[in-house]
Amino acid sequence: AKIPYLETEKIQYDDSLQLLDKEEWAKVTSLQHTLRAYYVSIPWRDSDTKTVGDGRFRYEYGWVGEHRTYQLEGYGVYGNYEDSDVLLSELNGFVADESTQMMYVTSPQGYAIVDGLAGTCRVYFTDQELAEKEYQKDIYVLDSFDDFTPEEQEMLRQAEREGLT
Repeated sequence: AKIPYLETEKIQYDDSLQLLDKEEWAKVTSLQHTLRAYYVSIPWRDSDTKTVGDGRFRYEYGWVGEHRTYQLEGYGVYGNYEDSDVLLSELNGFVADESTQMMYVTSPQGYAIVDGLAGTCRVYFTDQELAEKEYQKDIYVLDSFDDFTPEEQEMLRQAEREGLT
C-alpha cells in the first residue's frame, strides 16, 4: 500500500534526510516543530529492512562485527522517541505479505503480528519481564498465544518453520 503524497511544492519527499544539502539540513534541524518520519524498506550493503503500511514497524537484519542481528523495531515503542526501538530481538522467523500489508514475526522472546494498514502491532511475549513493560498505544500486548486467531497462529508457525530468508 502506498502512503498518499500531498501535491504541493512546499513538501519534497526523499528516502533520507542525508540527501539534503548543508543549507537544507540546517533549515530542517532548526525548525521549532517535531518532524516524524517512519522507516522505509531499503536494502543496504550490510543490512536489510522490510516495512509494511506507514513504516512505523520494521524488520531489520544487519551485522554487528561478526554477529548477525535480526529484530523487530518500532518508532516510539515505549511511548517516547528516545528509548530503544527494539520490540523483539534475536528473530527466528519472519514473513511479510505485501498484498495484505501484514508482517508475522517470531522470536524466542515472543510472537508479533504487525497490521501495516492499521499501523498496529499485537505481540505475545514469552518473556514475562517484556510483557510487563509499558508500550505505546498502538502496541497491544496479548496474554496468551491463543489470543491470536487460529489462522494467525498458523501464519506465525509457518514463519517460524521457514525461518529467516
